[in-house]
Amino acid sequence: FVGINMAQSYINKGYQVSGTSWSFEDNEEIIKIKNNAHIKKINILDKNSLSNFFIQENPDVVIHLAAQSEIPNSWTDIHGTVQINILGTYNLFSSILDLKKENIPILIVGAAAEYGHIKSDGTLISEQDLFHPDNPYAVSKIGEEMVAYQYFLSHGLNTLRARPFTHTGPGQNSRFVCSEFALTIAKIEKGLIKPEINVGNLKIIRDFLDVRDVINAYELILEKGVKGEVYNVCSGKGIAIGKILDILKKHSKKDFLI
Repeated sequence: FVGINMAQSYINKGYQVSGTSWSFEDNEEIIKIKNNAHIKKINILDKNSLSNFFIQENPDVVIHLAAQSEIPNSWTDIHGTVQINILGTYNLFSSILDLKKENIPILIVGAAAEYGHIKSDGTLISEQDLFHPDNPYAVSKIGEEMVAYQYFLSHGLNTLRARPFTHTGPGQNSRFVCSEFALTIAKIEKGLIKPEINVGNLKIIRDFLDVRDVINAYELILEKGVKGEVYNVCSGKGIAIGKILDILKKHSKKDFLI
């Protein structure tokens, strides 16, 4: 989701883009950019293939977006989540060391989930707040970040860490709340399902971001960030999930029950 949008952003700016994906045969968005980017099917847990890819492409900037990124899946596949997000990141840094290019910027993307649900009084979360992970995904993203920090300390690599808050936008998987709502409404409009939406707690408040703003933030971190540091990517403003549903409902061509 983010990788495709970020690749397209850099392509539009005239950069040569290379990337990996564990599966892209059924992803129309990846197929669209394949003519303008070199994308290779690689499992991040395959260290040899990953290292050979880095040597072949010899990048000037590395953006690490490969991850098991769904909290529900992290409960059902704890082992896979930890392997992909932590061991996969070790494979990434080991492959970068093989390049012997110590000063290239390396952006590692963590998650706001690392902080957990630590504040309920509206106080903003800062990078200095302690971790309070309450699911395996959050634990794995903390581990991923610490791998990056370790390579900064032990090898002097130019690592930059981002902790993005919830983001949505074009091409997001329908397992995430905004795109799930949008897809359901589209099916209602086409008469494919009954005009009703089953929802959870609509009072939950999240800091929702547009993926294109997130990409701009990542590019700024790569350009201006301080080596070894971490940056929250957020707006500082919360919005209730119910408000998002209200906005989508307002633009819908058909009425439906919630």
